[in-house]
Amino acid sequence: MADTRMMRWRAQLSIAAAVVVAGWWFYSGGPSYVIQIDYQWVREVADSAEVVIDGEVVGMLEFDPRARPVRGFEVEPGEHVVELRSRHCDARPETVMVETSRLHVLIADLDETFRGCTIVFR
Repeated sequence: MADTRMMRWRAQLSIAAAVVVAGWWFYSGGPSYVIQIDYQWVREVADSAEVVIDGEVVGMLEFDPRARPVRGFEVEPGEHVVELRSRHCDARPETVMVETSRLHVLIADLDETFRGCTIVFR
């Protein structure tokens, strides 16, 4: 008798967990693909830089001393061209393929030459 009561509780908890996961999946729109930009090495020159993905401005990198300098942008799966537009430095666009993993991390770095500085992704 006690075994069947315990089995019923486990079944009910399993069903409740499945309903919660299905609800999360439905209301969140399913899993998303994200291009994440880590700009801790170029904080000073990347402050207020516009993030351009596929020719469209999707946001800005803003310096906040209390937060880690990382920002993510949701994209569709496929090939994307990512670029930073900064008033301090030029930027070299980077083409990324977002398909196999849901998170693609780009690390912004400086490439300093005799002509000035350029923000590149590593």
